[in-house]
Amino acid sequence: MNEQSKIKVGDKIIFYDGVCGLCNHLVQFVIRHGGKFLFCSLQSEVAANLLEKFGESSKDLDSIFIITDYDLQSSKLLKKSKAVFFILKNCNLPWYWSCLRIFGLLPEWILDLGYDLVAGTRYNLFGRYDTCLIPDQKVKDRFIDQ
Repeated sequence: MNEQSKIKVGDKIIFYDGVCGLCNHLVQFVIRHGGKFLFCSLQSEVAANLLEKFGESSKDLDSIFIITDYDLQSSKLLKKSKAVFFILKNCNLPWYWSCLRIFGLLPEWILDLGYDLVAGTRYNLFGRYDTCLIPDQKVKDRFIDQ
């Protein structure tokens, strides 16, 4: 089966660094908190093809990307802090995680500066895997590139 055929019109797709410990924790967080997303590692050919349509490169491993409303006219690409806040908004979060949304009131350049600071140190803080992790059987169908 073609990996891209798993994507349906209107889906939301998170593109993440598949070997990054922090990124993999984020994916697990989204799964635990009911986020209705598909997942695709930036190291995959699918990510390269889809992100290229938006003028971005899957080689930008310091960014998280989200395609919203896949294959619809309203589809757009979110990056860095905008992507993170989109995730928070689309998960069933306890009130204390929802409070983080208040940071969304800050200017995007400040949020992205904070994002870049974390992205630049994430391998040192959260580790790095030699290969992309294999998803659990229960959620395997949400991963585009297996």
